[in-house]
Amino acid sequence: APALKIVVSSFQAGSAKLTRGAQLDINTFATFDNRPECHVVIQAYASVEGSDTENQRLSMQRAEAVAEALVALGISRERLSPPAFGATEEFGEDYSSNRRAVIFYR
Repeated sequence: APALKIVVSSFQAGSAKLTRGAQLDINTFATFDNRPECHVVIQAYASVEGSDTENQRLSMQRAEAVAEALVALGISRERLSPPAFGATEEFGEDYSSNRRAVIFYR
């Protein structure tokens, strides 16, 4: 089966609360999850607007919010690996594109 990778990109500034768009992205991953033998990696990020400490905390909260949503959709928590990266990996030039999480198989 081909790899599945979803970018969850609808977080508001300073928030780990899932927006409707983020929930739809997560639902898409859960709907097409056809590799139960694989680990699911959740990489979460923040923009550079806050301090390194704040961004690390926020990205961890975002990763956990995505993990909780996946579990609620029936994906086993034992399959989840939610590392958080703060603002260490910029994705785009505008801040909003860096408020994201990425879900994929390992």
